Amino acid sequence: VISFDEAGHALQHISKTPPDLLITDIVLPGIDGFDLCRSIRSSPDTARVPILVITANPSRENVAMAIQLSVNGFIAKPLHTDAFCDKVLQLIRQGGGLVSGRKGT
Repeated sequence: VISFDEAGHALQHISKTPPDLLITDIVLPGIDGFDLCRSIRSSPDTARVPILVITANPSRENVAMAIQLSVNGFIAKPLHTDAFCDKVLQLIRQGGGLVSGRKGT
């Protein structure tokens, strides 16, 4: 697990080393979570990275934007540990080609 204090730093790292799963909040300093997702999806090298969005504001607009950006999961805060862990494991398993088929792993 690698964490970042702002989306711009995460994006720089992800462009060089795509993760098995990206977990992001919508509200972030600098680039917001949706812009981060948009950037991830727009690059051929990272377009297939599974994305889990977490938010304290599960409004219709935010859910619609997540769907438009093809995120793989959307969880509202407060997080329930079991449901969160189940969703993370599900997304990693679904992206199994990334985990086992990525260069250098």
